[in-house]
Amino acid sequence: MNFDKIIEVYQRTSTRNVYNEEVQTLSHFASLYASVNHHGGREGFYARQVVASQDIAFRVRYYPGLDATMVVKFEGMMHEVEYIEPRGRQNEMIIHTKSADNAPGLPEADESDDSDESEDNDSDT
Repeated sequence: MNFDKIIEVYQRTSTRNVYNEEVQTLSHFASLYASVNHHGGREGFYARQVVASQDIAFRVRYYPGLDATMVVKFEGMMHEVEYIEPRGRQNEMIIHTKSADNAPGLPEADESDDSDESEDNDSDT
């Protein structure tokens, strides 16, 4: 099995804002190499919207502390962990996830690009 993709795993944390309201945020937990298996997807009509969802399984090397309350970021999309299936004697685990194109309760993926836009500096000397 090729572990040729990098996934980011986030855990949910709750904090209080200045109005003492509970705010859910995601904090980075781990970056893991994974093998990706797309199990398919579906499209449905929910709350007067067309919603597409996708099921993906990520096979990773055993990593202690992973649980089903976490979120996986892969290719710019956030995927809710449904369950984690251990394989072997703590050698590997399969993270089963589901994503939706308008999943409520998930913050947007942080799209911080480190690419520099080159500017043409023409100097006539």
